[in-house]
Order: sequence, then C-alpha cells, then structure tokens
Amino acid sequence: MKRSPLLALLAAGLLSEAVYLAVTLRLPWWNYAGELQRWSELLGSGQSVLVASLAVLVALLLAYVWGWRAVRRAGVSRRIIWAFGILYAATLFWLLPITADLFVYLGRAHLFTDLEGNPLEDTLQGRRDALLAAYPTVYARHSSAYGPAWSLISAPGTLGRHDLSGGVAYLKGLAVAAYAGAAWLLERILRRIRPGNALEGLYLFAWNPLVLVMGVGDGHNDMVMMALVLLAFWLLLETRWLVAFVALWLAAWIKYVGAALSLSS
Repeated sequence: MKRSPLLALLAAGLLSEAVYLAVTLRLPWWNYAGELQRWSELLGSGQSVLVASLAVLVALLLAYVWGWRAVRRAGVSRRIIWAFGILYAATLFWLLPITADLFVYLGRAHLFTDLEGNPLEDTLQGRRDALLAAYPTVYARHSSAYGPAWSLISAPGTLGRHDLSGGVAYLKGLAVAAYAGAAWLLERILRRIRPGNALEGLYLFAWNPLVLVMGVGDGHNDMVMMALVLLAFWLLLETRWLVAFVALWLAAWIKYVGAALSLSS
C-alpha cells in the first residue's frame, strides 16, 4: 500500500469526521426530539453564523476532493473507505435534521397507525394530537406526496402512541441502513460493469457530503428509494428479472420519481 495516498486519505477522512462530529455535537436530535426545531433558530442569524456555515461546507468539500485525489492515485484500501463511511453514518445518525421532512414522515406514520387516517388522502392539519402539535409544518395542509409503500415502511416509527424519540430514531436508523445498503450495492454493480472504477465509485458515493448530510443526517426517504433502485439494477445483472421488477415497483411506490427509473431500465 503506497504511503502517501494512504496518509492523504486518512487525513481527509479525519477532517471530514471532525466536521461531522462538531456539527452533530452542536445540534443533536436527541436534545430536540420532543418538538420541531429549526437550525436557523438554534444557531442564530448573525453574520458569524453564516461565515461559520460556509466554512464548514468548504472544509467538507476540500476534504472530499482531497480524499478523491488519493483514491485516484491508487494504493488505498477499500476497508478504509468503508470504515470512514460507517463512522460518518454513525455520527450523523444523531444530527438534528436540517429540514422538516423527517418529522412529516413521523407525523403521517402516526396518522396512519394511531389516528386511523389515510396519508394519501387525509392531512395533518386541524387535529388535536400531541405528536402532530410537536411537529407543525406547512406540509400539514397537504396529503402525502409519497407512495403507499412509504406509509407502510415508515409506520413502525410510531411504536408507541406518542413515541417521539423512538420514531425519530427509527427513521434515522432506516436512513443509515439504506445508505450502507446502497453503498454495498453500488460497489457490487461497479465490480461487474466497471471493475477498474469500483473503488473510486464507492468513495464518490460513500464519502459524498451531500449524500451523507441530506441522506443520513436529514433522513430523507430518497435514500431508501435509491437503495431499492440499486438493488433492482444488481438483480438485473444477475438476470433475476421478476425480483428486479418488484424492487423497482417498491422504489416507485416509495417516491414516484422511481417510476422514471423503472421505465428507463
């Protein structure tokens, strides 16, 4: 293993983890799981906050490019890429979501499992309920924009009638599992069709700050949808046509944009 690329990759990985850890320690969801909070309210609105936020983004981007150059030079182990990917996901599991989407998922799961409503038709507005009151958003005026499969997948997020922390933990854990599954599938696919670029492709996905922050940190259901899409593509390579179709069907019934991928395949 070449020393220089290895040291560069380790340095880039540690720098990224330091940033993720610092932000997570500043904004852990565990401290705010009982009510909807906005980053702008918790961090403040001064110019120093803007400068600090931009500095964080620049640091993550520089570390990402630095690590990418190390991977392109070869001589680095996939185990290091995987180790840091798992470390990032474990850290960002605790990050307070940036947007309200995850809390809307939880509210609609509660509507479905406990309030006997249909998220595809009913809205969250005008209901006197502790969980819904904890997470008020503009989306409460609308029915779900997601498919029925997502209603079923997110339903375990309301294990208790008003289990706020447990619900957030379930949905964040689902995002972590989908991220790991998507990275594993992507590497397997690239090993089949572009073996020379498999390691680089794994890195570009697993260490991508946008994937990590929005997919894991923010808990978007896009990560689950894409994991199923990648599973379908892998199954297609294995010529398991029927199971691949089922996976694509589930992806489309989580988020309808998956239907476009179903048609293109």
